[in-house]
Amino acid sequence: MKPWIGRVVATAALCGGAAPCPALTPAGVWKDLTGALARQELTVSAASESETAQRLTISDIVLSARKPGFSLSARIGTLTLSATADGSVSITLDPEIPVDLTQTLSSGEKLDATVVVSHSGTGVSVTEENGETRVDLRTDTLEATGRSFRGDDRSLPVRAQVALRDFSASRTWSALPYAEVTEEASAATLALSVDAGAASGPGGLSARIAIGDLAASATQSGPAAEARGDLGTLLRQGMASQGSARFGPTEFSLDIRGDRAEISASGHLSGGENALSLTPARMLYEVTYSGLDLALAGSGLPMPKASFSLGKARLRAAAPSQQGIAPASIEMRIEFEALAAGEDFWKQFDPEALLPRDPVTLIVEIGGAARWLVDIFDVAAVAARARAGRSPAEVSALRIDRFALSALGAELSGSGAATAATAMPGTPPRAVGQASFRLAGGMALLDRLVALALVSERQAEALRTAAGLLTRPGEGEDVLTTRIERLPGSALTVNGSPVPFPAPVPGESPGNSSTRNETTP
Repeated sequence: MKPWIGRVVATAALCGGAAPCPALTPAGVWKDLTGALARQELTVSAASESETAQRLTISDIVLSARKPGFSLSARIGTLTLSATADGSVSITLDPEIPVDLTQTLSSGEKLDATVVVSHSGTGVSVTEENGETRVDLRTDTLEATGRSFRGDDRSLPVRAQVALRDFSASRTWSALPYAEVTEEASAATLALSVDAGAASGPGGLSARIAIGDLAASATQSGPAAEARGDLGTLLRQGMASQGSARFGPTEFSLDIRGDRAEISASGHLSGGENALSLTPARMLYEVTYSGLDLALAGSGLPMPKASFSLGKARLRAAAPSQQGIAPASIEMRIEFEALAAGEDFWKQFDPEALLPRDPVTLIVEIGGAARWLVDIFDVAAVAARARAGRSPAEVSALRIDRFALSALGAELSGSGAATAATAMPGTPPRAVGQASFRLAGGMALLDRLVALALVSERQAEALRTAAGLLTRPGEGEDVLTTRIERLPGSALTVNGSPVPFPAPVPGESPGNSSTRNETTP
């Protein structure tokens, strides 16, 4: 099981989560490092080694990997491991590391790239205390620059670079047989740039992104790093992990140039964070972004320019992590707050401001109970059920704890709950339960859309007819409500009327069906 952060630097793999490096000698640390790399299917070769009582120098190191359709070769150069007075081991390496990559795509095209990893002000140390081993890396700058890109032996006009400033990372792990690993990383800034020209003719793209105040952490406990197997197997053996990451102010831009049109996008993001937890019983994922401002322009757009903003976007999802006999709780929350468009966007179809410019907000909270019918981490088993038209999960209960949508002066809200019930043994289950919804300002919004010719009068009349069948008047002006229900052994009803409905009375306004109201409890 590879930890989900910290593998991007070689020091994160030192000793690979195995028993603490014995006596922390330079030779012992090098042996554990090469062993950890070997477990990750990476091969280490060196031209020579020079060892004294306090220092080990390895020259002309090459780190390589080869898999079907992929190969990697990193020329590490010289690595020096030195014992220090405080009992730790320090590591120094060459300031530049060329890396050659080859990837064969499914189309058969062969891509080659040479990337140079460079660093400055770098310090790496390995320490041991109270049965734990710790690796620390600190660098002023860490950059990866694409020097050469080729496709089927043709040079590709691509330049790319990613750079970290004030980057630090650490990894701490305990002894076998039940390992515990903690990883942390942070950086003051991360900058990414990509410039690519068209394969032939004019055009290309340029992308820039600059992120500030980055931090990430992760912990893992359970089977030792030497334990092999898929994620489902490791979970059954007791593995548990959790991690989180955050970032601060972000600036970004994208320019796309074609032979006849151009599009540019730029913007700002205040920050974001995410969290992931995986235990033998449960998995949870949560991500939040806030303060997005986006500006679009160019001849390739249907309008000269447009701007958008979003106050916050959030997703949270939780479910059982393993195949089970009994249902377990599930939950999901989707949230978009204060989504708004600038006047350049609105004036394209509503120059007289007939539609309210209120920001759009959507909140959905769902809960319930379900169980996995297969190991969800077994890709082959999940694919087999998909080919057979069968779901990998069985949902036994579902709740809409909250549904709220406000847009263009209208508000739709609702809630409900349903469970799967079997009428007779051997028959498929069907949902029983109820849901209630409320729409405020919906008919006024429909009238505005007709006035703007965004909805035809014929379409509007069909919507009014549907509203007359599905809703009834609520408290307040232009308020419609509906209640959908199915009781055990009963047919589906809407506001007390069984489906299908009786034919509507010509000219009847939405929500005023006397036939339906007579049967409504």
